[in-house]
Amino acid sequence: IGPSVNAWEMAQGDANHKTKIMNQVREALNLKPESPKWKSLEKYFLAPDVNEYLGHVVANADGIEGEITPTQQANRDSVKLTPEQAKALGMWAYERNLKILTNSHGFLNERVYKKYPELRQLLGDMAYRHGGSFMTREDLGYTGLSDAINSALDRNNSKNESRGALSNMMSELFSQGTYETEFNTRRSNFLNDRFRKFYTAVMTQAKYSPKPRRFVGKGREGSRGTIKR
Repeated sequence: IGPSVNAWEMAQGDANHKTKIMNQVREALNLKPESPKWKSLEKYFLAPDVNEYLGHVVANADGIEGEITPTQQANRDSVKLTPEQAKALGMWAYERNLKILTNSHGFLNERVYKKYPELRQLLGDMAYRHGGSFMTREDLGYTGLSDAINSALDRNNSKNESRGALSNMMSELFSQGTYETEFNTRRSNFLNDRFRKFYTAVMTQAKYSPKPRRFVGKGREGSRGTIKR
């Protein structure tokens, strides 16, 4: 998990929501309320404009646009995290967004994730990157993915129906949205790998395997037996 988390944006909302997110972050970072680091992070969360508070620069073909003032640089320095804290914050954001995603789709639950851990990893990675509502937001291009996954998980599917649902899922994942043009990156390769593992897990379920044939007879040489399935 990359530790890049826009905690300020995640905390935007009414006062109760902001307080809830701030407390969750403080607990994830294992900081005491009176600690200097948390006091600095409080200022960050309460800033009305994060770009103004931290400064905002953009790298493009012409170089870097924007300028960081001394005050903004000091603000940046005050909220720097240790590698361990950055990892903890990343895990908090990962689990939070996956929980939002799971609670928004009735066909997803811990039983499904236990059976298909590769699906949990795929959806967790996408939720971490795009937010827990990525399968319902029109602007992200994944609104058809929900139906495709739901269909792939249908326990009443025939083998051909499961294969068709998985084909639709692959199309929803990689033929539109971010990953239509994002090839051979670490993230897209990770998603490809997890999808292929999910595909294999679904298509090799015991119900799709032919039942073994067994010989039933009296066990005496020359006796006639029957083959049962």
